[in-house]
Amino acid sequence: MSTRNRGGRTPGDQPGLGDPLLTGVPISIVIAVRNGAIHLKGAIASVRAQSCGPVEIIVVDDASRDDTCSVAAESGADRIARLDVAQGPSMARNIGIALASGERITFLDATDRMAPGRLCHQRRWLDQHPHMAGVFADLGVEAGSGGLSDSGDGLPISVMLRVPVLLNHGGFDPRCGTAEDGELLKRLERGGARIGRLKEPLTVSPSHRRRTRHHSGAMWSASGGTVHQPAPSSPAPTISVLIPVFETRRYLAAAVESVLADALPGTEIVIVDDGSRDGSFDLALQLQRDEPSVRAVRQPHAGAGAARNLGLLLARGRYVAMLDADDLSMPGRFRSQLASLEDDPTIEFVFGGIEEFISDDSPPAVAARLRPRVVASGHGTSSLLARRAAMAEVGLFPAGSAIADWPEWYARAVDREVRMVSVPHVVARRRLHGANHSLVHDTARSQYLGILRRSLVRRSGLGS
Repeated sequence: MSTRNRGGRTPGDQPGLGDPLLTGVPISIVIAVRNGAIHLKGAIASVRAQSCGPVEIIVVDDASRDDTCSVAAESGADRIARLDVAQGPSMARNIGIALASGERITFLDATDRMAPGRLCHQRRWLDQHPHMAGVFADLGVEAGSGGLSDSGDGLPISVMLRVPVLLNHGGFDPRCGTAEDGELLKRLERGGARIGRLKEPLTVSPSHRRRTRHHSGAMWSASGGTVHQPAPSSPAPTISVLIPVFETRRYLAAAVESVLADALPGTEIVIVDDGSRDGSFDLALQLQRDEPSVRAVRQPHAGAGAARNLGLLLARGRYVAMLDADDLSMPGRFRSQLASLEDDPTIEFVFGGIEEFISDDSPPAVAARLRPRVVASGHGTSSLLARRAAMAEVGLFPAGSAIADWPEWYARAVDREVRMVSVPHVVARRRLHGANHSLVHDTARSQYLGILRRSLVRRSGLGS
């Protein structure tokens, strides 16, 4: 299971865009593939032929048995994620979204092609309709003479969506094996998002595949994947607690137990394993089997930011809390933080105190260097409970194992003037051990100057 970027660039880098974390990529295109190498080169070429400015192509290889990854790299995909175990089209696309840096996201099946001008048409339409969440177009079918005819059928997977609508309402439902694109659009509309349609054939499919294009799970089911429709959902939880984990199996159970001990009715825990090799995901699956409120998923190693994004896409709660896998949530946290949000609808983020402690398994030489503190108002990942809609408006966390995702995302929240308060007590304990202390602080400090510069530019309006 792996993630890589074209040309060795760090995630988010794009030629000609200046600082990508400031300017963003206008559009990210996610292509989920299983055993589709024979078609992939043409699909990517049709994206590169678009004339709407810089774009980002993300290919997610859903455990193909052919040379999909090699073809993706040779064809110029910007990011390639390979899954060791097939997870189906919905999860593959969600993983692609979690890696994205675009302001808008659209999709393409590897067997299809973008008609000339598709991205420009959709982007222009969304610019002209700022209150619409997204827009999809019709399916075009190649005629025998080389021409293109409009099938008259809308193609849901061609939708271009604003990123906040996905983060607010959720991504593709992993329980869907077929028609997952139609299910997504119907769910978005039920949630109040408005989706438009361009009655133009902007996605091209060979005529002999016309009858299968509305079932984009067909490529997976033909290769042995499971096809089934979602079972009736249980009532949506009130709070979703997101726990990204990477190589911290030894601490994960304690983190989950600290949440369960304090969980209010209607709380779910979403564990996202970031490609660990220490058995963290096996433990997460065991916790899922033992506790119905726990969900465990896995992504290729792409950093905590991508893991947080994937967790948010899969979460179902109206409020979202975060907890690092090596930290602990304190008793009374959720009740007091939730009360702040429900008592004042203008409050969007609630933090609280953070108490640091030295992990018992730290070697004496490491423990001697650590200086635990108590921060009365700690604005960190493990102390946050937020309105999901407010998090969605801030956008995706920056992806990449070498990126300080939280300081960058938090700076964007401050620049958006998100209203934040803190409860007057400790809500989380931050575990200090040799690995996390040196890695987190060195990474963040090396990037603080860039974070500050981007914040100043955003506040001056020059980044828009």
